[in-house]
Amino acid sequence: TENDRADTEDFLYKFIDNFVKPSSDRVFMWQEDTNLNIGTIVVKDNIPEMHYVSITVGN
Repeated sequence: TENDRADTEDFLYKFIDNFVKPSSDRVFMWQEDTNLNIGTIVVKDNIPEMHYVSITVGN
């Protein structure tokens, strides 16, 4: 619904501002079936960590 979309956009802005921007300047987006995934890769102690959120679309 329109309310869900607004809430999702707000959540994504907060996720990017509070988590992605302080540690990376790259955001990755990919889709698997009805899931839209948005995240970043952070290297900590020479180990890459993938952090992302998954949003179901179209339901």
